[in-house]
Amino acid sequence: MMFENSKFQIPNSKIVFLASFFISAFCILHSALFVHAIAISPLKHTIVVDPGMSQDVAFTVTNDTDQEKTYRMNVDGFVVDAVTSRPVFGQITPATRWVSFVSGDTFTLVPGQRREVVATVRVPNGEAPQTYYVGVFAQEVNQSEGNVGLGARVGTLVFLTVGGVVTEDLQIEYMTPSSFFSFDAPTIDVGLYNAGTVVSPYVGELIITTMSDRVVYRAPLGEGMSRVYAGMKKNDSLSINDLSWRAIGPLSATVVIQYGIEKQMVYGGTTFWFMPPVAWVGVMVLILILVGFFGIMHRRARAV
Repeated sequence: MMFENSKFQIPNSKIVFLASFFISAFCILHSALFVHAIAISPLKHTIVVDPGMSQDVAFTVTNDTDQEKTYRMNVDGFVVDAVTSRPVFGQITPATRWVSFVSGDTFTLVPGQRREVVATVRVPNGEAPQTYYVGVFAQEVNQSEGNVGLGARVGTLVFLTVGGVVTEDLQIEYMTPSSFFSFDAPTIDVGLYNAGTVVSPYVGELIITTMSDRVVYRAPLGEGMSRVYAGMKKNDSLSINDLSWRAIGPLSATVVIQYGIEKQMVYGGTTFWFMPPVAWVGVMVLILILVGFFGIMHRRARAV
């Protein structure tokens, strides 16, 4: 298995282009969006901020209910789930301390009213290039009989890249078949880890060969242009379809992945045995023939 990495300076426009690959924010508290009638837009921002600099992120909060509502702004870190690619909140990240609200963090809206909220992201001096993942939320404040509680919240995803010399380094952590001795074509899990500082788009291919290097199967890895976010992991589960019974025996599975702006390559491999049902039928027939043959020989020996 081989891994490669590089360090280079890329302009903000290219980083923003990479950021356009970021996940859709369809999964950011969609239940609250529809059930509690709090709306926020847009649902995501991708920004690049150099150390010692700041940038404003503006979004609109709408009270779609028929009652006056008070909202409080808050910030939460998240990671991207390796299997579902959905954001998982409640993560500790220094970037949550870099977000402030210039017009205050609490406001009240009458039914149907909209308010533009501006969050200022200020990156401290000396911060190294890195990508951070932050959710900026408007959360409903419930007030009843002197008690104050927090209710439903909706938010926007902020993908923040600290500018500077960034690193691309996509690694294969593991490559494992669902079974090392399989009656049916197995599923192969490929675990990727982005040890770099920016998102890594990638394309790849799975190639299965016999021990004599005869190719018996090949398929693309991922769907279209996939990506792994900086500091995150991703699992690709590859189902092998239409593997011919002629591929019976030990097989070698190899993944070839090209990633990043510089189109670097990374490789991974594993082996497994493939014994399709038709092979077991043949084995059983052979066993029956051998049993019959030795039975006949035994009876002849006894007759003599």
